[in-house]
Amino acid sequence: MKKFILLFGIFVATFATAQAASINVQCPVTPEEEVAEGIVAVYQGKEIGLCCKSCLRKFNADPEAYLANLPPEVRAQFTATGTNEPAERTGHAHVTDHGAVNTASVTTGAEHEAEEQGSHEHNHATDHGAGGDSSAWLRKAGLLLGKLHVLSVHLPIGLLTFAAFFELIGFWRATAIWSTVSRFNYVAGALAAVVAAPLGWLAASQANYPTNLQNTLAWHRWLGVSTAVIALAGLLVLFVEHRRAQRTPAVYRIVLAAIALAVPITAHFGGSLIYGPNYLFGGF
Repeated sequence: MKKFILLFGIFVATFATAQAASINVQCPVTPEEEVAEGIVAVYQGKEIGLCCKSCLRKFNADPEAYLANLPPEVRAQFTATGTNEPAERTGHAHVTDHGAVNTASVTTGAEHEAEEQGSHEHNHATDHGAGGDSSAWLRKAGLLLGKLHVLSVHLPIGLLTFAAFFELIGFWRATAIWSTVSRFNYVAGALAAVVAAPLGWLAASQANYPTNLQNTLAWHRWLGVSTAVIALAGLLVLFVEHRRAQRTPAVYRIVLAAIALAVPITAHFGGSLIYGPNYLFGGF
């Protein structure tokens, strides 16, 4: 048992070290700041960490202007895309076509600090989520609700899938009790889907996904909305059944078939956002 714990600890430490070595430690836009978890930009296929959303926007607008602030071993991984290599500088100088430093675009560390000044240096009030204005509680509430998407989304995935499974058993065995169980699962799962979908939009609005995942995010968002709409349509079918005191299994099963198709596809795109686009078949 002790050997197993020791081996597991070594594995975790090795994995964490490998993960940390794959990204820069200091922000290239504001070198005195350490990078923040989850705020990255993709440049020439490499992930570069930034300290805040403001620096992320600036880096995406002109990546080559800040490459010289990266450590030499990190900078060596990139190939030049212009006629000149990025200039060595302590500020944010831009190099002209003739090799001269454009002083109009130079931003020293002090100027950057003054430019980003808010409740803390370098606009931490808006870019790191700690605000002191009247809308700060709204941002905090949105942040919390967005995080609840990860918790709430498992309910519709499980309940709606089981609803389809139980209805299939009821059809195969011609037993009404299975269809009743299916409908109970469906109602709970559909209500959970209606809650999970807007929470997902809140979560996405606060995230900073790299460029190669933006299309995946769009698919996940709209498939999630589509799944919630289908779930609502199924609730309407069950409501009509209840009012008429007569089941319409054919219509209900059509809705279930659409749900059974939409749920795993939507979940796959969600998994791709967390584990990467090749998480499912990448090891084969």
